[in-house]
Amino acid sequence: MRTLPFGYLTEALHPSFKRRFRRNESHLGVKVLAVLADRKKETVVKFFASIPAHLRKTIERVCTDMYLGFVNAAREQLPRAYIVIDRFHVARAYRHCADKVRRQELKLLKKQLSEKEYGQIKGAMWTFRKSLEELTDEEWELLQRLLAYSPNMFEAYILREELTKIFEYNYTPKGAKCAIRAWCKRVRSCKLSQFDSFLGTIETWLDQIANYLFHFGFG
Repeated sequence: MRTLPFGYLTEALHPSFKRRFRRNESHLGVKVLAVLADRKKETVVKFFASIPAHLRKTIERVCTDMYLGFVNAAREQLPRAYIVIDRFHVARAYRHCADKVRRQELKLLKKQLSEKEYGQIKGAMWTFRKSLEELTDEEWELLQRLLAYSPNMFEAYILREELTKIFEYNYTPKGAKCAIRAWCKRVRSCKLSQFDSFLGTIETWLDQIANYLFHFGFG
């Protein structure tokens, strides 16, 4: 073997995740390289060190979540490889922020609106979570009613969709950082404190998130 296959390295898996990995292996040609006992840095370092040196040199990218134990192990053992924060983990973080805005705004609206008015926007959680392209005509009407009552929810929805679109383009490393920083600037101008934790995540992991846009753009 001259190069390593595209593969997964993970800690002990729940049975449902094992099934998903098997599907990925069969449909995408992805290999499970190892299932480790835990996520501790020393465990991951030991595994990376077990890979023959000539194969370690062929590893170009390490796609991971934002767990420092794994990231630091990769930096130590695979110094030539790009560290890439997987889109899934970034999306989960900023979508959680938008959902937090939705929950807080709905609590306020329930107090402010009449029972009839609130009833017209009840059950809009899944509609709010969908992109515009995914909405049915009925869901689009419900979303319009919902966002018309709450400028903050409207801003949160737009911010979420804007960042999702950013992840669907392929950028140069510099262009990726510029796009993300411009989005962060817009978040700050909206003064939605629910996104503050995610802005901190961006500050910590900007280079690695930008690596995703450069290496794995177009979704």
